Amino acid sequence: MKFKHFLAENKHDFSSTQVNLPVNLSNEILSWGYKNLPEDIIFNNFEDNFYGREKNIHVTILYGIHTTKFNLVSSFLEDQTIFECTLQNISLFTDNSSFDVLKIDVNSEELHKINSFLKKKLTVTSTHSEYIPHVTIAYLKKRKGNKFLNNSIFKDKKFLVKEILFSSKDGKKQKIQLKDKK
Repeated sequence: MKFKHFLAENKHDFSSTQVNLPVNLSNEILSWGYKNLPEDIIFNNFEDNFYGREKNIHVTILYGIHTTKFNLVSSFLEDQTIFECTLQNISLFTDNSSFDVLKIDVNSEELHKINSFLKKKLTVTSTHSEYIPHVTIAYLKKRKGNKFLNNSIFKDKKFLVKEILFSSKDGKKQKIQLKDKK
């Protein structure tokens, strides 16, 4: 790996919060992607090193956070309790002119609440007009993902969110543990 790609993987323009899926569910999604998505439909941009197959299966809660201060972000989530998310059908984001994003939609009112709450409390640059919780599977060449639309292989699979990961734009990652429900 070139040094510039190492830096690109570890530094971002903004900080973010995300939920990593449990290992068994992540492995199931990764395996499905390798089994069903041939290399010739994968969009790769080796200069940016941000495309191709997703390697870290997660749901972004909020990208665009200006601060790198973990304590500030975690202080806003100190009363957050463990919650459940439910996977839905496979779908696509098609709004990019170079590639489509193959994704699994995620149903969780709690993700929406946390996203909205953090946007109000922190200085944020919005990179998308609407928050759509999802798990990215891969970046595909334009119009190569239509045959996967509405695939229900992961529909209704549930997972508990017990922690939120804060990823600082400088590459440092720290976990915010959520409270048990009383």
